[in-house]
Amino acid sequence: MDPSTIQDRQYQLPVTGNCMEPFFPEGGTAYMTQDVPPSIGDHVCAYFREGIFRDGRIKHCILSEMSDDTVCLSQLNPPTTVTVRRSNILAMHKIYAIKVPDGCFFGLPEGSTKTSRWPEDERVASVTTTITPMSFDR
Repeated sequence: MDPSTIQDRQYQLPVTGNCMEPFFPEGGTAYMTQDVPPSIGDHVCAYFREGIFRDGRIKHCILSEMSDDTVCLSQLNPPTTVTVRRSNILAMHKIYAIKVPDGCFFGLPEGSTKTSRWPEDERVASVTTTITPMSFDR
């Protein structure tokens, strides 16, 4: 998918793979916005130039660090952080909600280390993650 062809300011994509479980279970749907710039700690959908990753051009991940030249992105399974040159990223959009396969929605508040389930459900109040960094240049 070429991010320049996305016409809607808010859009959704299916979740494939398990690298971001428990936040993004396979079969779920991630909801992105182009209207709010991502901040450190946010879940993002990053679109990469062809050939940066063998397993695709789109990654759902956590924005862990940002500099003028590089961006550090983390995944949960296995816990990994990669450093990517900004020139290799075509676009990065903030993920603001996830719909899990059972149909429930989770909002991803600022910082994205916790989720809130809609509608309120006492069984799922919040989830917290820990990232183990392992950086390398791409």
